[in-house]
Amino acid sequence: MMRLSPGKWMLTLWLILFGGLVSACQPAPTTQSTEIAPSRTLPPPAQTRTLPTQTATPAASLTPTQPSSLLEVPASDLRGLTITFWHSAAGESEALLQDFATEFNQVNTWGITVQPVGHAGLGMLDEQVRLALEENRLPGLIAAYTDQALLWEVNGAELADLTPYVSDPVWGLSQSDQQDFYPIFWAHDLVRRSTNGSKLTTLRLGVPWYRSALVLIYNRTWAEELGFRTYPDTPAQFRRQVCAAAQANRSDQDAQNDGTGGWLVKNDPLLLLGWIQAFGGELEGEDGTGLTFYTPAAEEAVQYLANLITNGCAWSADDETPPEAFANRRTLGWIGSLANLSIQENALEQANNNDEWVVLPLPSTTGSQNIVAYGPALMVPKSDPAHELGAWLFVRWLLSAEKQAVWAELNGVFPVRSEALRQVRLNAGQAAQWEQALVWLPKARSEPATPSWRAVRGLMSDALEQILLPGFQENQAASLLKKLDQISGEIEANLR
Repeated sequence: MMRLSPGKWMLTLWLILFGGLVSACQPAPTTQSTEIAPSRTLPPPAQTRTLPTQTATPAASLTPTQPSSLLEVPASDLRGLTITFWHSAAGESEALLQDFATEFNQVNTWGITVQPVGHAGLGMLDEQVRLALEENRLPGLIAAYTDQALLWEVNGAELADLTPYVSDPVWGLSQSDQQDFYPIFWAHDLVRRSTNGSKLTTLRLGVPWYRSALVLIYNRTWAEELGFRTYPDTPAQFRRQVCAAAQANRSDQDAQNDGTGGWLVKNDPLLLLGWIQAFGGELEGEDGTGLTFYTPAAEEAVQYLANLITNGCAWSADDETPPEAFANRRTLGWIGSLANLSIQENALEQANNNDEWVVLPLPSTTGSQNIVAYGPALMVPKSDPAHELGAWLFVRWLLSAEKQAVWAELNGVFPVRSEALRQVRLNAGQAAQWEQALVWLPKARSEPATPSWRAVRGLMSDALEQILLPGFQENQAASLLKKLDQISGEIEANLR
């Protein structure tokens, strides 16, 4: 069977999925008044729970000190190696990564040289890896998302199982170092593969580098003025509050802000995933082999989003950025990434807006902290034992708590180690809102890790676009999700 590229599957979506759905624009019904009695006082915006402090672990020495390695690679084989490192960092991040490599090249005792090579975004990186596969010239180290790597494997890439390197008594990470990683991130790159017939073996395709996350950016001051004294912990509470904000803008003297005030939706495939999780749903099955969209939780999530749009409590805009809208009280809250926090702070300053704002997890019906985390892993393509070990030694260097902390401070992301997080907090290098987000880090949930996810997440973005149309009806939720199941299933089958 001929394999279709992810791009062709995106075209399939428009022809099959959205062509059959009704999207005629209709006037939005009048929003009902929403008033609830306050139930508890909001805590100060910068107040956070202190994360458990762990004893700092000294960075692993670059010179092996224990006598018996299980890898059977003599140190002499490492001398003079050159490791090419492909990544998608840019700007200051790329410069910092080059500084890390330069320092490593200077201090490692074997004369290993790491050469970082940047690519303009994950898309360009993905394209370069595919071209390299055709020419059998993969680099020694790649920073990419796990689902990308799984798709590369389908197309012939071979990635080293890093389990022996992580656990090696000479070259690996100590038990205390391994336990310092947040479990949800540490486990994300583990895959189960069949070997020797039916026997399943767990392999490590990579190790987590850093994480960003989707968070709710929320105007605490405006919410209090609207009569709300609690954060929107549930979808029902979120609906009441954004509907109240939308009603406030319709009722004021400014006709220019009519149709705003509620939730300004920024289309992101992870946003739809976050709302499905908000209603207790999951896309990925326990075996990690496929995705399922048509579930009661997912249907409820889609119906909920459609209801917000229909009742004028949510809106989207092509000509206005969420940070600007938030700074001008045209949205009570919006869902963005950690990287948006500094942008939001600047927008409020430019608008001379002194409203207090906080960072919250996405609302949830389950009572759990709903935060979707995502980020790249460090992966080593198979080559020869010496080059694989050389690449791993630089990975170990990047994973030190010290390097993790510096990277997190510059990029406004989560480190994946608790000791690194402790160092970041001591340095106070981030805004109060970033500090608030740290509370939710231990409970973060990762995006699916399947070969089809890279293509399917694009379909989710298109599906969300369809949901945001005024003519989309709640009773179309089941049809939409079934189409997503159909197309994602075809993608999975095409990848086998």
